Amino acid sequence: MTEALTTFTKTPAERKRYLLDYRDWLDTDEKVATVAFSADDELVVDGHIVSSDGGTVTFFVSGGHDGDTYPVVVTADTTGGQTKQVVIEFVVNAY
Repeated sequence: MTEALTTFTKTPAERKRYLLDYRDWLDTDEKVATVAFSADDELVVDGHIVSSDGGTVTFFVSGGHDGDTYPVVVTADTTGGQTKQVVIEFVVNAY
């Protein structure tokens, strides 16, 4: 598997908001058009939205079991025909 872009830590009870910024990667006048998330069923990724300028994606993550680490694959397609795929790791700790 690809090395994770970044790692976040959360508790099993939290539902937290996260942001991915694509602006430095996008070409001039290009926007993120669609985004998809692939995660283990024990970790919930929901409520995602692409910003009005198409440069950032906000999403929420909840669930997971104490002591486990979950990779989330994020695939973004752009108005310019590009596809960007990143892996984010979520470490779940009760305390």
